[in-house]
Amino acid sequence: MRIAVLYFDGCPNHEPTVQRVREVLNHTQIVAPINEVEVTPDDDPAALKFLGSPTVLVDGVDIDPTQREGVTYGFGCRTFGGEGVPSVKMIEQALFADATKAGHPRGIAGWLTSLGAVPGIVASLLPVGLCPACWPAYAGVLSALGLGALLNSRYLLPITAMLLAFSVGVLAFRARQRRGYGPFALGVLASMIIIIGKFIFVANIVVYAGATLLVAASVWNAWPHKASTTEDNRHGRGCGCQT
Repeated sequence: MRIAVLYFDGCPNHEPTVQRVREVLNHTQIVAPINEVEVTPDDDPAALKFLGSPTVLVDGVDIDPTQREGVTYGFGCRTFGGEGVPSVKMIEQALFADATKAGHPRGIAGWLTSLGAVPGIVASLLPVGLCPACWPAYAGVLSALGLGALLNSRYLLPITAMLLAFSVGVLAFRARQRRGYGPFALGVLASMIIIIGKFIFVANIVVYAGATLLVAASVWNAWPHKASTTEDNRHGRGCGCQT
């Protein structure tokens, strides 16, 4: 994904727009560089798709869907619905539309966040305290996968702890830019319940409860932010640039 912010020298909305795009990238976990392009009177506005300062392009497409056909390119201050800076919602819609077409709706960090509970679920399913009749079945499956060592009970606790630690680490990664540390705390609680259920009580119902909480923490952590008018105002809408 290529993001470009086109502007001319002295535009008061250039920096606020770049800052807003950067913040939207952070909280949506889309990884993409921002290319700031200064447009001069010697440049061809039509060739650059420059609709005024600031212009935000995502892979060469303007973020405002109403300004993509039958428009007149040229110099001047630009507004977005009467405001000098594009709204969070407009930027998000452009980013997600482009990312979805590219086949990676939330970027590498987004996939990491969405799949973070998988190792913890695997940890909860590792066999421990099985009845003798179940061992041959587990042995056959795990051996076929090259994981026969997991049947050795002395490896189960450290492997389980390692997988759960990975899941909890994903919840902690860039937590303040998503849902805060609530999902992380829930993930820690879920991991403790899984450990207790597997190695102290040896009770499947306790393990399943912990796994359910871990999934809930992962969903909570990955849930996208909702743009709001309050957030738009807080980030500096309406710098007073007029057409």
